[in-house]
Amino acid sequence: MARYNKYTVIKENVIEDHLTNQVAKMGGKAIKFNPHNNRGLPDRICFFPGGLVLLVELKRPGLRPRKNQERQLQFFRKLGFQATWADTTKRVDGVLAWVKQYLKDHRMGFHVEHVCYRKECVLRRDKK
Repeated sequence: MARYNKYTVIKENVIEDHLTNQVAKMGGKAIKFNPHNNRGLPDRICFFPGGLVLLVELKRPGLRPRKNQERQLQFFRKLGFQATWADTTKRVDGVLAWVKQYLKDHRMGFHVEHVCYRKECVLRRDKK
């Protein structure tokens, strides 16, 4: 990984690549959300094992989401989704640390099993 000092300008795509790689290491997938007719939607939708969905708005370091982006994040939170924003790789790591803890606390004892004949995933309790 490249080193950055306080004079280095980090582009948003560096943070986006970091998020995508870290989510993949956790067994999930971060999909680019590119809406054509709805401004302000988050940049990435992250899917994690166990059914957790996280919506993430990514920004360059030091920038905050615009008002319409903040409204969209609030809308998704009211619907019950986990929605946040990140402007540094350190903040991405903090969000993903929360995800790991959440999955540990809420999905413990469960695993995803594919039921091919019904083409859906179901959660089944692991045998102890």
